[in-house]
Amino acid sequence: MPISPEEITRFSKYVLDISGIYLDRSKGYLLETRLKGLMDECRASSYGMLLNQIKADKKLEKKLIDAISTNETFFFRDTVPFDLLRNKIIPDLIDLRRKQRPSGPVPIKIWSAACSTGQEIYSIAITLLEMLPGRGNYEISILGTDISSKAVAQASYGQYNRFEVERGLPPDTRAKYFNQSGASWRIRDEVRSLAKFETMNLLRPLPSAIGPFDIVFCRNVAIYFQSHDKINLFKKIARVIAPGGSLLIGGSENLSGIALDFVSQQYLRGIYYTLKSDAETKKQDAPSDKPPRAKDLKTPARPRRKTVYDGKRPRPAAGTEKKRPEKKTPPPKDVETPVKNQTDDGPPTPIAPPREKIPEPLPSSLAGQLNKAGDRQKTSLLTSIQSRKEQGAALLSEKGKPSGSKGSLLDKISHRKKKR
Repeated sequence: MPISPEEITRFSKYVLDISGIYLDRSKGYLLETRLKGLMDECRASSYGMLLNQIKADKKLEKKLIDAISTNETFFFRDTVPFDLLRNKIIPDLIDLRRKQRPSGPVPIKIWSAACSTGQEIYSIAITLLEMLPGRGNYEISILGTDISSKAVAQASYGQYNRFEVERGLPPDTRAKYFNQSGASWRIRDEVRSLAKFETMNLLRPLPSAIGPFDIVFCRNVAIYFQSHDKINLFKKIARVIAPGGSLLIGGSENLSGIALDFVSQQYLRGIYYTLKSDAETKKQDAPSDKPPRAKDLKTPARPRRKTVYDGKRPRPAAGTEKKRPEKKTPPPKDVETPVKNQTDDGPPTPIAPPREKIPEPLPSSLAGQLNKAGDRQKTSLLTSIQSRKEQGAALLSEKGKPSGSKGSLLDKISHRKKKR
């Protein structure tokens, strides 16, 4: 039986009110496919009659939610979040918590807000067990919630058929963490003990006892919500994330303009979100590499020199002290290089300084006369020098000795001695 446009509108509004899942007019085929089992169970002759029966019976309302909600999932769906968990988020979280709690086990609390049939929960638990072999050093607690009570029941039991267990789960991991029971596989107790499950409608107020969580998975659930419901959902999640915690969403989702309490962080190929308050705290605590600004540096005031006056010498009156005149350095004179007149052929060309003039050679006749005059002067000078030498030699000889000279006086003295 085809569903009418009016019935699509009525069902869409009712489903939106009880679950937050928005179904537009194009989802008529989805309603027909997923409500067929309820139509047969309630023996309803029309979709309008089925809706009236669902409103009157709360059990049928839960079955409607189970039928409408999408429980498409598999183990290690989209490996990027688990790579982030293994290589970035968990190591950083352990370092932070050990600083806050130096002694005792490190607490790690994780919430999967739309866990469906549990594959995401057990993928998280297996990742932690592979990373942290010494469980005694850690307190691991994982909460899985979903709006579908049927999905939560299967997740809590932890049993999957061959098709479900082979989707995304390597054979060695399956053999290590699952026990085979006939054609099915059930999660082992060491993994199951890390998790607990509850039915929860994310559009309703969160329980007061929930949280705080170090990591929250909310993947591929808000895509079915309207904008205002998305904003309210991530506001509630921000209130239950512990300082230093992280949020992981679906690969096709984006929180830009929706979750103002979060800022995106990128590591390798993955993106996760942290609280904006954490980012601001890290920014304030991080040492700044920038040099301080000039206005922030306070230069100490220079001490004033005090003039000490002699007691005998009167101190000059205030304002009469002579001030040394300030030396004014004349500004450097710009040396201008003479420039030729600029033409249209190119830029002005500087003129080179004038060269020193080299004297021109004298005529040959004049040069000869000057040479002869110089030779005559040299000859007369030599003659005068020789005459002076002859006069000196004559004075030193006996014949030419003057009467008052030293030689004549000695002769007289020796002559007188002989007479005696």
